Amino acid sequence: MYCKNCGKSLNEKQNFCTNCGNKNEKLKTAINFDFLKNKKVLAVIVLVGIILVIICGIKLVKVNSPKYDPKPKWMVSSAKNPGDYSIAKNYIKEKEKEHNTKFHIMGYAYHYYNTTREYELTTIYVYSDKYPQVYVSYCVNDEHCSIDKDTYLNEIKSWEQKNLIYDIAKKLDIDTNKIAVYVGITYTENSIHGDLLVNDSIDVETIEKLLSAVKEETNSDSVSFKVYFVEKGNNKKFKDYMNGLGVADESKLDLSFGNWKKYNTIMNGSNIKLEFKWEHK
Repeated sequence: MYCKNCGKSLNEKQNFCTNCGNKNEKLKTAINFDFLKNKKVLAVIVLVGIILVIICGIKLVKVNSPKYDPKPKWMVSSAKNPGDYSIAKNYIKEKEKEHNTKFHIMGYAYHYYNTTREYELTTIYVYSDKYPQVYVSYCVNDEHCSIDKDTYLNEIKSWEQKNLIYDIAKKLDIDTNKIAVYVGITYTENSIHGDLLVNDSIDVETIEKLLSAVKEETNSDSVSFKVYFVEKGNNKKFKDYMNGLGVADESKLDLSFGNWKKYNTIMNGSNIKLEFKWEHK
């Protein structure tokens, strides 16, 4: 490098020129942005930037959005035989026409033969575009399947009844974060049955009032519930528990929720009463 004042050759480490004493100002490296003058290059850079923003936005939504999984945890999640998907797909095509909806396959259930060590498809589980919160069981093998051939309408009915119970509870100022409802499939008109998990900070009389209101609202001839008052827990934990086991399994209640008391519903005219059965400590 050279002195800007007198032109004498200088070492980069010299702070002053030895010839004229002028201060040695080190040149800063400049970044050349001339390539941005090319419109095509600039357009590509802008497009890449937009794509990166969209990808980051999608990932952010996925991280912050709750993941919904309608199927029970015990459900088989994949096909075991190569042709099972085609069998299931062809079967539900007819059901889609019948119910005017689009079904999505969630999982499969099988019968296992010990002698041949083979799996035979018995049941497929689907959900509908109209009701993504509800899984439906379809039996494709009568010999090894005890469920009804078409549970779609009954599953929807049970789901609507469950939501109705929550709505009635809110009207009665019952904290729905402290209860969880499971409504089973019923094949008789004007009846509701299922399980009810309740945090024991809610008293028996409040639940009797709730179930009596359900009977009146639905005009049901029969309202039959097993009610469990548990020591601890909330709506989310109750739901996770029942979804994982299908129903309220008494043998494992204490592991998740501590001590509990069981009551059965009995009809008392137009009112529902709870009859104490036993206590687990």
